[in-house]
Amino acid sequence: MNRNPNIDEQLREYYESAIYELDQPKILLIPGKLSPEMDVLLIDNNVYCASLLTAYNPRSVKQTAKENRIKQLELLKIVAEQRIAFILGRSKDPLGKWPEEAQILLLGIELKKVVALAAEFGQAAILHHQLNQPTELVWL
Repeated sequence: MNRNPNIDEQLREYYESAIYELDQPKILLIPGKLSPEMDVLLIDNNVYCASLLTAYNPRSVKQTAKENRIKQLELLKIVAEQRIAFILGRSKDPLGKWPEEAQILLLGIELKKVVALAAEFGQAAILHHQLNQPTELVWL
């Protein structure tokens, strides 16, 4: 996992301990860990990488459920317009201090483009998985 020195330690702990999962197929993503299930998903979709991101809670400031849904729909609209293959998912705080966040896994999009998209939505980090590599928490 890369380290951004400007990230608050409590926020860093939240991202590193969050539970990241895909809806269908059910796959759990853990920063810093290999995921054979993700590797199979990548191979089945003829891609070598995928990234998980959200539009929820820009700049890590809690928003209302309505505001988060609106932002996530905006993100999904951009993804659909660019014809990017995706899978829905979620992240959860195991301690319950942050509400569950909708996530989308973008398949086969280079990291640079995903980082730009996440930055556009005010995100602090994304998860990135490359074939046969540990899932990485990438700070923006």
